[in-house]
Order: sequence, then structure tokens, then C-alpha cells
Amino acid sequence: MYSGICLTDSSSPSASFPHFWRSHDGLEVDLIIPIGNRFYPVEIKLTATPTLKHLEPLNRFRALAGEDAAGMGLLVCRTDSRMRLPGNNLVLPWREFPLWLRTELTAK
Repeated sequence: MYSGICLTDSSSPSASFPHFWRSHDGLEVDLIIPIGNRFYPVEIKLTATPTLKHLEPLNRFRALAGEDAAGMGLLVCRTDSRMRLPGNNLVLPWREFPLWLRTELTAK
């Protein structure tokens, strides 16, 4: 699922991404993408039917990072359309993720 997505930040040669995050109890976020002064947590799942359970790592990361540091949580999966979920989370079809990323990186 990661194939075809290359994350680069030409404005900051010292930036190294993608990042990931794992808590001491094993909860993890697949990608942490720094954009502007915020960190966007991204979970990538094979499912076509996202549930609130899939949001747990995103919500946990955002709670620990704080409102000022954490951007919207993204759940990238095989769904057919975008949808908003509770807690400032967005479900994004995997085909739309590269465009979303490019748009966000050039807007900041």
C-alpha cells in the first residue's frame, strides 16, 4: 500500500520522513507527517469499512501531542469516498492520499 508514495521535503534538507510513532504499550501510528508547525498522524489500513476502532492510534497520538501540535488524523484505506469521523479525523481513499499530501505540502 505504500508503493508509489514518496515523501520528500525539498525546503528542509535535514527533514527525515516518514516518521512513525509507537507508544510504550504498543499502540502505533503508521506515518507522522510534519506539515508547517503541525504533525499529521496517518493510519493506513487494508479495510474498505473503517470503524471507530481504527481511530484509536490517531486519537491517542493527537491527545499526547496536544491541539497546537497535532493536525487532523487521517485514516487511509480502500473506502470509495472521503468521510469525516469524530475527533477531527478524516477517512481518505488510498488513491487520494498522494494528492492530499501534495496539496497540503504546497499550501504550507
